[in-house]
Amino acid sequence: MVYERERTREPEAGAEDAYDRSLRLWKEKRDRDLNGDIIIKGDSTPPVQTQFALMGQMLPKLNTPLQEWNLWRIVVPTQTGKQAQQGGLAFFIEQGKGHSVLNNERVDWKKGDLVVVPIRENEVEFQHYNDDPDSPSVCYMFRHRFFKEEIGSITRHIEDSPDWTGSAS
Repeated sequence: MVYERERTREPEAGAEDAYDRSLRLWKEKRDRDLNGDIIIKGDSTPPVQTQFALMGQMLPKLNTPLQEWNLWRIVVPTQTGKQAQQGGLAFFIEQGKGHSVLNNERVDWKKGDLVVVPIRENEVEFQHYNDDPDSPSVCYMFRHRFFKEEIGSITRHIEDSPDWTGSAS
């Protein structure tokens, strides 16, 4: 029996293998953790009206030590849309007073409060309401990306914000 062997092309000089790539990414993360931007200007990411709310992403892919976090600034003139997720996120109330409905349970909040959406086996439906007709409420939504992936969380959109003027969901 005759065996034939075909030689494959050698990696290009300087080509990065999986191990080298992993080391490079960890070094970049460490450098970003030590030297990344620690002040994110509020006007660096203007808010956009989405189906859920008027939202501005505070930590887009910037050079910050917090690459693993989602942080959104949400303005609530009257109410947000309604979503469902597995939970594991928090809303810090910067301004205003209002309430949230978490799985049909009302939770009142005011400036300085932190609303934590609990983790549930199925999901948590939630919606936020501003109770002051003279001034919008403003909150920040925090969620760790790794944690979201570990619990298998997805976002299910249920109801549009009354401020949404785009096409129906």
